[in-house]
Amino acid sequence: MAQPHDNTGLLDILQRLYHQLAHLITALRLRAYRPTASGTASAKLVAQLHGYIIQSSPLEPVNSSAVVQDDKPPAETRKEPARSRNGLTAPAEPNSLSQAFSKRHPAGALQNTVADKLMQSAWDHLHASIRYARAGDSDTARLHASIMENALKETAHYLKDNEYRCFIDQITEEFYGMM
Repeated sequence: MAQPHDNTGLLDILQRLYHQLAHLITALRLRAYRPTASGTASAKLVAQLHGYIIQSSPLEPVNSSAVVQDDKPPAETRKEPARSRNGLTAPAEPNSLSQAFSKRHPAGALQNTVADKLMQSAWDHLHASIRYARAGDSDTARLHASIMENALKETAHYLKDNEYRCFIDQITEEFYGMM
């Protein structure tokens, strides 16, 4: 009589493989971190940004608690719930195991994206800081300038020195172009 197959062995192997891959990804990201890198190249840029915020701030503080009158009618809500087009239940069996893993882990998961995210954060907060400074909200502009400064300091840990200097030069050119 044939023995029923035990499928837990395959699941155990897949779990071990997943944990090894997660450990490898973490090790690669940690290896890219340089704790001795200095982010001092951004100090001049941040000082100029703070000067711009002070220069463009109004004499009187912005009153953010003022009530704004809006003549638009309120949005209407549905009386009945939305209906599903495909049904309410998921299929009993997944199409394939590879589709489940590909949704969780994109192809670029092994790349070091921390530096890219920090660089994007620095750009976003530079633009937000200048936008709020122009609007006269100096407190929020200073907050975004501070967040940008922290992002620039952390970016220095993940980029090589020449890449970091190029990035600071790009941000400085953009900043002077906006002024």
